[in-house]
Amino acid sequence: VLFLMFPASKRLANIGRHPMWCLLLLVPILGLFVTIPCLILPESHQYHRKLDLAAKISVGVLFALFAVAIIAIFF
Repeated sequence: VLFLMFPASKRLANIGRHPMWCLLLLVPILGLFVTIPCLILPESHQYHRKLDLAAKISVGVLFALFAVAIIAIFF
């Protein structure tokens, strides 16, 4: 996990977040709050704060998987 912190800090700076957020990678569940934005947000998100088409599709797929997981847990 430690070898992922340097690229994650660079990517967080690229999307307009503080690089110290990469420390959350050390906490199992909270690491998702770092990983998901790094994977979904476009490169210049810090300047225009808008999602491109690929990011919108990724968010939709992520929400659909989350909904299926919640339904599978409770039913």
